[in-house]
Amino acid sequence: SVHMGAKYQSPHSRARIDWFIATHKINASECQLPPQSHACFNDFFAREIKPNLRPLAQPDNEEVAVCVADSRVLVFNRYQSVEKFWVKGSALSITDLLDDMPESGMLKIKCSMAVFRLAPSDSHRVFFPVSGQVRAMYHVDSNLRALYPYPTQDNCITFLQNKRVLCFIQSPVFGLVAMVIIGSTGPGTIRMKVDWWDRVKRGDECCRFAYGGSTVIVLFQQGRVTFDSDLVANVKKGRETYVKSRSSLATAVMDYDPE
Repeated sequence: SVHMGAKYQSPHSRARIDWFIATHKINASECQLPPQSHACFNDFFAREIKPNLRPLAQPDNEEVAVCVADSRVLVFNRYQSVEKFWVKGSALSITDLLDDMPESGMLKIKCSMAVFRLAPSDSHRVFFPVSGQVRAMYHVDSNLRALYPYPTQDNCITFLQNKRVLCFIQSPVFGLVAMVIIGSTGPGTIRMKVDWWDRVKRGDECCRFAYGGSTVIVLFQQGRVTFDSDLVANVKKGRETYVKSRSSLATAVMDYDPE
């Protein structure tokens, strides 16, 4: 709500920080700044973590895509347009998720997908998975609804009922990559750090969330990446994997064949 957005942006909201740390068992020693030095609760919610605790995976290797946030991730090597997220008799496709934007290209037909779910205890600061240029960026406003742990069954429809930013990146290594950045509950505010045509590097800051549930979905062209084996193994067991921002997510397939 607008009221909640103003509340957590106010300097008075700092009074909630210590309670929030205790309630969610946050390791405050990881914070770059002392918790009470943040101007408001929202600033703490998207707090910076000490850089040495979130090193960039293989910093000299642009063929490694990285995790976009401290979060729980599910990965799917193959997700085609004929497949749906079923929701009480209704279905959600990748085309729906991307709002059928012209930049969607082959991503709306078949893709590889990583779904990052941020919990309240996580720093709500998001980073780019790959290097490249922002080809397009769209803000999609809709009603705020709560996000739930798994992108299946009744939960997936909520992806269309939240504020979203669609960010398309053209990467010289990974080709077209889409980030679907989804805010939920509370103000649902997404504060982007980039705009159309900006050049970005993997591991650089992309955006920050204000207080509320948050999810980031990253879509790669199918066949362009191989997700890390431990992430794939956990999905086969029906489990999410806890990951840290800027850690390894996937490796580029250099002999990619679009067919």
